[in-house]
Amino acid sequence: MKFLFKTLVACVSVFLLTFSPIQAQRFSAVVNISDFNIDNTSSGNTNIDYAGSTSLLLNARYFTKKNWAFRAGVGLDNINYTVGDGITTDYDARRRDLTGVFGIEKHFKVAFLDFYPGVFIPITVVGEDVIQHNFDNIQNGNTRAGLGVVGGVNARLFKILLVGVEFDATFDDFIT
Repeated sequence: MKFLFKTLVACVSVFLLTFSPIQAQRFSAVVNISDFNIDNTSSGNTNIDYAGSTSLLLNARYFTKKNWAFRAGVGLDNINYTVGDGITTDYDARRRDLTGVFGIEKHFKVAFLDFYPGVFIPITVVGEDVIQHNFDNIQNGNTRAGLGVVGGVNARLFKILLVGVEFDATFDDFIT
């Protein structure tokens, strides 16, 4: 009987922690990780093959009482690529870009789910291209800004832990 009672109390506790209505929060931190490859991007006689891009973005969000969230974040993009014309200028390179993000989101809470659309402005400082062969590094330092849209959903697992999925699309080449 004690075992049954303890099991019932444990199940009810987990249910209340997991499926209780989402309570108001003021701040949250979000970590976004992405990894992708683009194969054989050609321009004239030169081929550029992306060996991969890995991005890490840390966002802090401030929530208002009306379920709006203001987002500010900082991220690092690590891009690896190969350039070649098949004759003499083949080389491998990598570049690290630093990005700042500012945006706003509207949150809609249904039971233990939190849906949100939003817009954001990424501002990127383009890093130095480090060449892996006997060429000089390519000095960059340009800054570009963009405009993006974001959408996501979070599920509350415990009082302080949300797990979710976020998708974004960005047009980021109109200021250089």
